[in-house]
Formats: sequence, structure tokens, C-alpha cells
Amino acid sequence: MNRGLLPYAQFFAAVRYAMRALLTAWCTTRKTRASIQTMRSRKPSTTVAGFVRVDRLDPLAKGNRILIKFYYHPSPNPAKIALFLEEAGLPYEVVPVDTRKGEQFFSSFVAINPNCKAPAITDGDVRVFDSTAILMYLAEKTGQFLPENTPKARGELFSWLMFIATGIGPYSGQAVHFKHHAPKGLDYAIDRYQFEARRHYGILDAQLATGPY
Repeated sequence: MNRGLLPYAQFFAAVRYAMRALLTAWCTTRKTRASIQTMRSRKPSTTVAGFVRVDRLDPLAKGNRILIKFYYHPSPNPAKIALFLEEAGLPYEVVPVDTRKGEQFFSSFVAINPNCKAPAITDGDVRVFDSTAILMYLAEKTGQFLPENTPKARGELFSWLMFIATGIGPYSGQAVHFKHHAPKGLDYAIDRYQFEARRHYGILDAQLATGPY
């Protein structure tokens, strides 16, 4: 994988292509969720509500257990955070949020994310919500997946990261919603969002073709 100018943005842009396959393999059924291993085949310490609880020691913590609590639901945006946590080797605990049961509206979760959506994390007394904000927070915390600290490099990083956050994510989500879940007869919305999703992925293809990833 390219660790050059755009490793952070390119990594998460590329994995969106495989996100559906990842989620299918990782979190398809309650039975599967209870038995899976982490992406690096680490042994989980226990399971929580059918999800694997990942419990690892931070080698810098001198034996102390330092855990980020990761509020998760099996959908693309939380999966981006799972990928970062695994790639960075950070200790974390998965806290499942079952949106089918409305758990995102529980007062305990609303206190963490007022927008009532997964993902979110708590890191000690710090709360962070929205997948892009979490990625930026974790990158700054760990110093990983960041380019050199120059205006040009950071400009590229933020441009592509926001391209994913404000373009690929929303248009892909709306394309799926209007194609498969909205009432019939909304052909204009289907055509518009599918066109924009394809256009955005075309831009991404062109960028990723410029180097290895």
C-alpha cells in the first residue's frame, strides 16, 4: 500500500469498494457476529450482545488497559473506523448500537452523539462523532496515515477526505436508498443519485490510477 502523500485518504477511499463484502463477511448474522475474530485474527476476550469485544493492551501504557469505546453498527461509516483502529493497532472496545431497535435514540447514546447515528467514540473524557471527525481525531492522536505537515500535503489530504465525506458517501447512500427502499415512481431521484455516484467514483478511479494503493 502506498504510504506516500495520500495514504490516509486513499486507504479509506479504496476500501469503500470492498465495504459491502467486508460487512457481509463480518456482520451478516448474529451467529457470525458472535464468533468472528478481529481482522488481524486476534482472540476476543468476550462478546457483547452478539458483537466481538476487542480488548487489547497498549504497549505504551505499562500494563494499564487503555480502551477507546467504539459505538458501532454494521454499515459503511462505522466500518471505516473499525479499519482505522485495526490498522493503527489501537486498543478498543466495540459497543454495539442496534439501530433496528432504536438504540441510537437512547439518552446514553444521544449524550455521545446528538445526531443519533453510529459511529461515535469515547476516549477517556473525549467524545467524537461523525466518521470523518473520528478519522481525523485518530490520525492526529496516533500520528498515523498522515502526510508531511506542509500546506500542500495537508491540502491534498483534506480535499480528498472531504470529497469522500461530502460526495461519495452521501451520493452512494442516496442512490441505494432511492433504488431499493423508496416508494416506486421516483425515477428522477434514482437517475440523479446514480449518476452522481458514478461520477464521483469515476473521479476516484482517476485519482487512484495515479499510484499504487
